[in-house]
Amino acid sequence: MSKYIKGYMGDQIGKLGTAVGYRWKGRTVMRAYQKFVRNPNTESQQIARARFSTLVALSKAFRWGVKVGMNHDAANRGLTEQNLFVKLNKSEVTVVSPDDISVNYSGLALTKGDLPEASFGQVDFGSGQHLQISAALNGGSDQPGADDDDDVYLFAYCPEKKQGVLGSAAKRSAASVAVNVPASWDGMDIHVYGFAVGGKETLFYGQSSPTTYCGSGEVA
Repeated sequence: MSKYIKGYMGDQIGKLGTAVGYRWKGRTVMRAYQKFVRNPNTESQQIARARFSTLVALSKAFRWGVKVGMNHDAANRGLTEQNLFVKLNKSEVTVVSPDDISVNYSGLALTKGDLPEASFGQVDFGSGQHLQISAALNGGSDQPGADDDDDVYLFAYCPEKKQGVLGSAAKRSAASVAVNVPASWDGMDIHVYGFAVGGKETLFYGQSSPTTYCGSGEVA
């Protein structure tokens, strides 16, 4: 609030519109008002921003798996699938400093649900013009809530490329499930995840299982 010392258009102390009046060496002077923005950019703020930006980047790379795996639960929470991914995976990103960030890939969740997990066997990192990763399926339909017609997926992520690929669905009753990955991933470390989603004709249609981390390896 401004203060007038000598009446209308007299000396002014304080803010008035875009100007500020103040005393300097016994005189009243004016200067442009500059809004103070508190942004100390502390170490804790830098760490929080680095963690968030890392999670957002991961959510984009994992988007195809997350869109299928978190669709049901995200809708129930009023969130987007990628926002739910960020929310659920905060503890899987460790930031010592903005230049020292690590991700616990084995703990990342692409899904959030109560459907029974699919039972995956050992992952086979195959080779060929179109590189394929596959895993045996060991049934699991005898679990309460599981169904032979549930859809089972593999998702592969390459940290070096910062890319993720979702495979086509296989039924829970199938012998195996696979995901084709780009040939440019040849020789790179790849993390593989699996999950199940309630099939269209099942009682729990659209609901997902927890994420299973199937392991990591290289295709060659």
